[in-house]
Amino acid sequence: MGSFWEGNHELSDELSRLHDKYVPDTGDADTVEGELLLCAERIAYDLYNNGWGANNLSAFLEFLHNYGFYKEISNEDIAEGFYTQSTEDILDKGIEYIIHALQEAEKTDSFTPLPKGALDDLGLSQEEWGNLTQEDEEDYDEDDWEDENDYDDD
Repeated sequence: MGSFWEGNHELSDELSRLHDKYVPDTGDADTVEGELLLCAERIAYDLYNNGWGANNLSAFLEFLHNYGFYKEISNEDIAEGFYTQSTEDILDKGIEYIIHALQEAEKTDSFTPLPKGALDDLGLSQEEWGNLTQEDEEDYDEDDWEDENDYDDD
């Protein structure tokens, strides 16, 4: 069937159209449906570009959980760098469902306004996220770190 990430999913063009129409260049979307798409895309972006868990995605994940998406994925999974083919399938199926929800909202003109500050109190604090992703200092040997001068172009 292809994947959204590779751009060869049968709904990839529709995803692009909906993204362009309902997801702002910056900030939150105006509707719950647009924000669902934005949150799913942010999580997928982190998975494929940062190896899953380079960022605190807990607010986006909690928002999606609140609307019934990605219950199979936890903050701990993200923090541990959990990634399998099934994770990609879960993300793609969630995006498919969100696309269909946006299409239905378009047909019936029944978008749900996103309350101002809807994401403000969601997710883990930076400290909580740090506790999830913190590695023991003893795991690192100072000799393992490269000298920044190793990258000079001079």
